[in-house]
Amino acid sequence: MLLLLPLLASSQKLLEKPKNLTHARTFSFSDSSFAGDLDFVQGKHCADIHLHFDSHMYEYSIDSFKLCLSHSSYVPEAWFTNLRHTFEHMYTQYSYEWENMTMYDSEKYNRYQLYMSARHSLDLYKADISRSARYFSEPMNHLSLSSDEQTALAALSETGQNIDELKSSVDAIVNSYTTSIRSKSSTIQDYLDASVHAKNMFTSSSIYYEHNVTDILRKITSKPTSLYTCPKGHYCPTETSSIACPAGTYLDAANHISVDACVQCPLQTYSTSGANNCTTCTTNTNMGATACHLRSLGEVIATMDASGPIAENFYIAFDMTRTYTSNTLLSPQETALAAGKATIRTPAVLGGPARYLATSSLTLGAVVDSKTFKWGKVGEAFQINLERNSLVPANSSEHPPAGSIEYWNGDRSSISTGDMDNGNWIDGHLYDFHIDVSATELPLYTFGATPAFVQESGIQWTITAWGQTVLRGTIDTTSIPGKTRFVVKLGSNGLPEYRPFDATLDVNPQEQFTQTNTELVAYVFDGTLVNLVADTSVLVPELMTMTAEDRYVSDMSALFTATYGIQTYVDVFAESDLKSSDVVAQTDLSKWSGPYIDGSINYALELTPTTWSVSYTPIPYVILSGTREGKTLLGGTPSDRGMVEFPLSLAGAAGFPVVSKYGTPIHSYTLK
Repeated sequence: MLLLLPLLASSQKLLEKPKNLTHARTFSFSDSSFAGDLDFVQGKHCADIHLHFDSHMYEYSIDSFKLCLSHSSYVPEAWFTNLRHTFEHMYTQYSYEWENMTMYDSEKYNRYQLYMSARHSLDLYKADISRSARYFSEPMNHLSLSSDEQTALAALSETGQNIDELKSSVDAIVNSYTTSIRSKSSTIQDYLDASVHAKNMFTSSSIYYEHNVTDILRKITSKPTSLYTCPKGHYCPTETSSIACPAGTYLDAANHISVDACVQCPLQTYSTSGANNCTTCTTNTNMGATACHLRSLGEVIATMDASGPIAENFYIAFDMTRTYTSNTLLSPQETALAAGKATIRTPAVLGGPARYLATSSLTLGAVVDSKTFKWGKVGEAFQINLERNSLVPANSSEHPPAGSIEYWNGDRSSISTGDMDNGNWIDGHLYDFHIDVSATELPLYTFGATPAFVQESGIQWTITAWGQTVLRGTIDTTSIPGKTRFVVKLGSNGLPEYRPFDATLDVNPQEQFTQTNTELVAYVFDGTLVNLVADTSVLVPELMTMTAEDRYVSDMSALFTATYGIQTYVDVFAESDLKSSDVVAQTDLSKWSGPYIDGSINYALELTPTTWSVSYTPIPYVILSGTREGKTLLGGTPSDRGMVEFPLSLAGAAGFPVVSKYGTPIHSYTLK
């Protein structure tokens, strides 16, 4: 009973009358730049009379507004297309809010009735409790001096059972009403949430509504000129200036002088700049579209209710970081390693090199001139590593061959010199480390080339010997206070670059590469440049932290660039809101959008009463399939990241989980 008291105490507030939802909304329909324009002022008067929104306003209000304007101006119906849609949407949201608030108040009253019913039930039970209270200890009245222990205990037990029965009855009443009240409260909250959502949508639509009306008022002030010619799709403020109407608008009449004459494209159309009409695009769901919306496969399937060809291009977003292979969904690390993207820092058991000695510190060598030291000190070997990339062979065996990254890095146990445990660079004292912080360019030497060097801009230090500059970069004196960083220049793949000798010339076997990267990001000196001392100053390496997953993402992104950057894709997506450049720019592979540009020709949805599939034709490759439960199409491949997309009918094919463009798993589609 006590649990119900707080609810009963607030009952008076719950009986308030439903709120007034008339929403008498007024609008300014004004533009200060047209304050002195008679056409605008007269048009605003028409809008003020007919278009202020309230509960008694109906669709014919727009017709009344149009008729009012037509008395003094030419007003084509095309001007009103978007206004009618906005009004319909706004009025619908108004109705939703009113209906939900009505149900909200009704359900609040019903909940109050539950409070009263609970109180009434408990009041009635009080009489039963009073009557029963006289009898619940009746078993104890029969005890006497001669009663033994067992008899007394049995009487106590029976008395306790009587009390428990009374309590159970009260608990049953309370629990029943508690469940009902909570259920009713949940329903009330649902109606309130729906009402608030509708109100917010109404407010959003009303802002656009005001914009639509004001735009029409501006248009009646914009009249064609007879003084000079201006083409359709353009407006000409002067005789010598022609400006294209903005994308998302059109102008089917000539000789206009103001941008206000350009008409916004309606739903299911779009336009690029300078259009004299809008192009049909049934997938566009917003007004003023500037490109044809490319829908996801899920959006397309939601418009279908039978087997047949997929009648439009579409895209599938999938998590490229999680490969599905051999009936197993791999982790991002497993996916990267399975793709052969281990780095030189990856443990050997996971595909890294058999042994790894990190790039080491070194002592700066002798002075050559005022701006040059030797790279290393005489008699001191140091370690510098190359990093794996897709263009250079990697070998994880105990005896990597010459030409592999691991052999270059000093793992040379297959030859007499053995592993280079003290460092793989033994002649640093022969290389010149040239430093010029004021330089805007420095010579870049290439062994065997003619000319021997070219000037490279943006370089402030180089390391060169034998006519080959192997490392170069910039000088950073600000990112770490009190320290100097010699930052290695990045290669075309975005990683620190080592410049190998030309493999076609007479060079050491370890130099036989096409393109190489180093794990060295920068050499760091604890001090300023003026503090550098020959045979004393130590350069400490700052190393890459790239993991196998990072390398996988980098290589896959480069592959996408190579694929979707070609002119074919640029042309196909020229009038789509998913541009080729947008696809190339994607770097979050957990929500990568993969376009299927030939969907209208080559893909079909197949439905049976219990199964479904999406197939590529004419070669019947099934890329998605599963079971069907009515209108719900469930993915057939189990994965916590979503159903899996890949050519199921191709032996050994690997797939990827299907996700939304936000990266959330998609396990099913829904038919129309």
